[in-house]
Amino acid sequence: MNKIIYFIIAHRNPAQVERLIRKLEGPDTVFYVHLDIRSDMGEYRYLESDGVRFISNRVACVWADYAFVQAVLNLAEVALADGQQGMMVLLSGQDYPLRPAEEIRVFFLRHMDKNFITCMPLEEAWPEFSCYRRRETYKVNFSDKRADFAFFKGIDLMLINCLLKGRVGLDIFKLIFKKRVEPFRLYGGSAWWAINTKTFEKILRFMEMRGEEMQEYFQYTYCADEEFFQSLLMEILNGDTSSILPSVTYVNWTRPNCELPVTFGAGDLEELKEKASDFLFARKFVMDKYGEILDDIDRYLLVCERITTEENTD
Repeated sequence: MNKIIYFIIAHRNPAQVERLIRKLEGPDTVFYVHLDIRSDMGEYRYLESDGVRFISNRVACVWADYAFVQAVLNLAEVALADGQQGMMVLLSGQDYPLRPAEEIRVFFLRHMDKNFITCMPLEEAWPEFSCYRRRETYKVNFSDKRADFAFFKGIDLMLINCLLKGRVGLDIFKLIFKKRVEPFRLYGGSAWWAINTKTFEKILRFMEMRGEEMQEYFQYTYCADEEFFQSLLMEILNGDTSSILPSVTYVNWTRPNCELPVTFGAGDLEELKEKASDFLFARKFVMDKYGEILDDIDRYLLVCERITTEENTD
């Protein structure tokens, strides 16, 4: 039986994770949750049930790091080992639906042969400088703190200084002298997607054959989660985009004069109502600071009257 299989990447605020699950739970729906290994699992145990499983193979999801990719792969391996079939929908604990759960469920069940993941050639996905950083430089973490990393390409004073201070080891120092060689044509897009299990099984089989090579390349890639699945999918499908549709998660990366992506608050309801015609989910939300926007979404968007026989995202 096909199901909606939600993957949730969480690291804080169990009450917000619970609210997300409660808004999406229903028939033919299961949840697999990856909790950052630095977070206390004891605070989340009360959420476990037959339909909600917290996986034990946890990693530290350092911001902009390959670890996020590994967390998703761990979720997929557990879900497929459990025999789950259907649509795998990747969310963070700071996402929220823009449509009622039943409408989302019906939409995915009608499109089980599709993969909702934005895949653009890297040079089209980001501006030239950002693309250069992703392709040409090595992103090296100094710690697991947010943004505590640097970009290196060849020898320079910063690299020598980091070596002398012990911030990078000789192995990294030697690695950085090597030119980065792309394993195949790279694609990029939103880190948030929905991929059917038949397709994801192909990704895992690909990783069984070339996993070491993929990790060796992408572990030094800035925001690897915005390239890894997109690139592997296009390689596996030989560039055939007939099963690929854009991501169904709305993220605002363009609003001026604020930290991006936008954290939605009380004044953003009209924007979200407008986007609900094209997207099923949005992010990001912080319930303990801006909980009123979630209340507004519940009141104006997540009502039974929105359920129709025809989906606007067709």
